[in-house]
Amino acid sequence: MQKSQQTLRLLQHATKPPHLILSHYRYLHTDQSQRSISTTASTDQDTYASTPAVAPTLPTISQPSRPLSLLPLPILLRSYALTALSSYPLLLSPSLRLLSFVAHSSSILLNPDRNPLLHYLLKKTFYAQFCAGETKNEVQKTVKGLKSMGYKGVILAYGREIVLAKGEKVDISSTQSTEPTAEKDVQDWKEGTLKTVRMAEEGDMIGLKFSGAGRDAMRQLAAEVSPSEAIEKATTEICDLAQARGARLLFDAEQDAVQRGIDAWTLHFARRYNRMTLGKAVVYGTYQAYLRSTPKTLAQHLAVAKQEGFTLGVKLVRGAYMGSDPRTLFWSTKEKTDKAYNGITEALLKKRWNSVLQPSTEEASELISSEVAFVLASHNHDSVQKAMVIRREQTESGEAKIDMAYGQLMGMADEVSCELVMAAKARGVVPFEKTECAGPKAYKYLVWGSVGECLKYLIRRAEENRDAVVRAKGTRMALRKELGRRIWGSELFPIPESELALRFWAFGSTVDPWTLQSILIVSGAFLQEQIDLHGDEAHPFNGGLKYDLGDDLEILIEKMPEDPDGLDWSELRDVVFGLWEYIVSGMRYRAVTFDILDIEDDSQIGWGHIVTWDTGSLSNRTTKRGLQISSLALPSSPDSTSGERNSSLPNLLGGPVDWRVKDSDMVLRLSSSGGRHAPGHALDPEAVKNLFLLIIEIIQDAIAAKGEDAIVGGTSFRYGRPVVLEVINSPHMLSWGQLGTVVLGLVDFMVDHNHFHSYFFTIFVGDPKTEIGIGKIARGLVQHNNVTVARRDAVNGGRAG
Repeated sequence: MQKSQQTLRLLQHATKPPHLILSHYRYLHTDQSQRSISTTASTDQDTYASTPAVAPTLPTISQPSRPLSLLPLPILLRSYALTALSSYPLLLSPSLRLLSFVAHSSSILLNPDRNPLLHYLLKKTFYAQFCAGETKNEVQKTVKGLKSMGYKGVILAYGREIVLAKGEKVDISSTQSTEPTAEKDVQDWKEGTLKTVRMAEEGDMIGLKFSGAGRDAMRQLAAEVSPSEAIEKATTEICDLAQARGARLLFDAEQDAVQRGIDAWTLHFARRYNRMTLGKAVVYGTYQAYLRSTPKTLAQHLAVAKQEGFTLGVKLVRGAYMGSDPRTLFWSTKEKTDKAYNGITEALLKKRWNSVLQPSTEEASELISSEVAFVLASHNHDSVQKAMVIRREQTESGEAKIDMAYGQLMGMADEVSCELVMAAKARGVVPFEKTECAGPKAYKYLVWGSVGECLKYLIRRAEENRDAVVRAKGTRMALRKELGRRIWGSELFPIPESELALRFWAFGSTVDPWTLQSILIVSGAFLQEQIDLHGDEAHPFNGGLKYDLGDDLEILIEKMPEDPDGLDWSELRDVVFGLWEYIVSGMRYRAVTFDILDIEDDSQIGWGHIVTWDTGSLSNRTTKRGLQISSLALPSSPDSTSGERNSSLPNLLGGPVDWRVKDSDMVLRLSSSGGRHAPGHALDPEAVKNLFLLIIEIIQDAIAAKGEDAIVGGTSFRYGRPVVLEVINSPHMLSWGQLGTVVLGLVDFMVDHNHFHSYFFTIFVGDPKTEIGIGKIARGLVQHNNVTVARRDAVNGGRAG
């Protein structure tokens, strides 16, 4: 996004507002005695006063999500420390060299399984971050912790493997056993993998590496011959046990020297074990999107699966062997790898060939007719989000979906994994197989084994971090944000499309949303004007900004005392844009104090606040900067009228009102001030009445078509213009009957008792009261008003409005 587009987003709703709003904003832009802009740059306020009036949008209800809040504090601290290490090449490179030296040393002193001190250091750092444990009890404890956080399951793998050094080749002059320990290698690998399967529970997955079977296995794979009798028998025993326990086997990709052999062995066992239930797989192959050959290879395997009548299990990764495989095998740029990964994902999810994944033979149809089961293994947030969008669209349209799960490595991309877990929790706890409304199935990939056995795996994890410094910065910022929130009571907010972040330290009393939006819009427009006049990198004389309106609301942005220049105009605009995104888009209408951080340098470059001043009523909350934040003098609200069942209804300014809906066990807790609730604005009575009449017709049509217990489709019910009603329909999944009761309660409170103002409300049922939803009724600037379309969508189960 270009910088100018940030300002456009603040000004994008310069549509014709209601008369009262328009009058209010003309006042903001013309009354010089009530407005002050404090910078020492020369500005023509008369010119600025002619800025066209802009009305802010009415924010939608949103609950700020913090995916990393799922992580226990010790894991969060360790993750941040190791991610910070991986983000700085000067620290990471020596650590990797030392780790690699230990892994390839034959010295007993450098064997972590024999050196207690080395064992302790590695196990408490890298091993604890990426591995499950050395014993069955340690592994089960780790798995139990992950599942208690909300993960659908785990991908458990035995850590024994062989990793070839860069340039090392496998001797394929003879595929017969030449190693004196060959039989023991296969037996140890089999026993370790069988033990892994026994530790897994139904629905879990098992990662299997053929290289763990020893050098003989590597020779057979490199020569692309069938597995030896010993390996065939061992793998069959592993597959039989996994199938009996309801677990799935993911045959991991390895280095290019042996990958074609792995592909052949994977198809060999898939033919045998993936026939029982079409669309379900026991054996999955792993496909690396960074290889230019992958789309062609996958298309060939899809053709084989179709021809021979079995389900192709696909685990899609970007790849983990860039440090050892020839670069000529890979796409030339990361963008091309991303395109391949996302293109393959889209083709498989939609079961439709596209420009990336094309059929290997002439196909009469553009549809992929092979049966597919899919594991999307990615740390890339964009790739995960694209897949979730496709799945959500398929769910809402009733389209058939393939069996799918998401996977990330333990210790990496926790912000992505936790977001998937929270999305699944938001959709309810109904098993995936029994509902189309279930959320994504999130898995964590973790290895187990001794520290010595897992050491080469740990090196590859560290190598991946070195090749992903840019991504690690995003992870580090997310971890740091969550740590700040927990330890210091602060919250870190990276400004979108900017190198700056805001760290919020103190939160004061509620402020008027419309006034706060006004001050951000007007100051944003002012800063854009200065950029147009002086350029992005020009500085105001004092390196900051102070702006206030005539109603005791002030925004202040200050430079650091030791900085002679301070923030330039574009940085000031980024800060205002960040405040809009955090406060307005996040519905956090409170006075705040914040620091301004440079993400690249990890340094503080300024600070600021948004405060209200009321000398008669100072808050007892003192900010980090010693600024006292007062409570906002809220506008008076309409007198409350006592109803039959609410004989002592308090004035709405004093707090929320519990309004019991007639002939039901439902209570609406309505509020127009305090907490997250915004001061109520007057609504046009006729518009409110018309809105309720139309919504009641929609609900009656839906109940007649589907029954009052049918679930309202989509994530929310939203309808109306110029007044909008929105009821959040997740995670509790309200029925049409319950939605009708909510509307009848609002009619009783607002129409029958003459309370024509905007409100936020919480929906409770039962005794004791149980919260089942939230909603709002307020002024809306851009909403659907096509009754026919809304009614049709409602009856069909789609989202109305």
